[in-house]
Amino acid sequence: MSMKKETKEKDQFYILVNHHYYFGTLNTPKDGALTDDYGDIVLFASKAAAITYLVENGKTCTKNATYNHHGVYFCNHGEFKSPDYRIRKVRTPKA
Repeated sequence: MSMKKETKEKDQFYILVNHHYYFGTLNTPKDGALTDDYGDIVLFASKAAAITYLVENGKTCTKNATYNHHGVYFCNHGEFKSPDYRIRKVRTPKA
């Protein structure tokens, strides 16, 4: 009997972005889901697809399923660390 939970076909995943700026820095991006150029949340059909997206865009897994920029990262004004990326499952409210 396997204790591993199988993901359902209808499950979707998104990438949560956590930015690191000093307090009081103006015009900082908000933490939240990764969005495309139109402001829509980027959704993935599986966790593996989200991992592939992060790896193809130069991110590596550090610890606790957190992904960071791989290599040299140049911080923006007021930024003290590269953003963290975490994969999250889309939760639907129970009716």
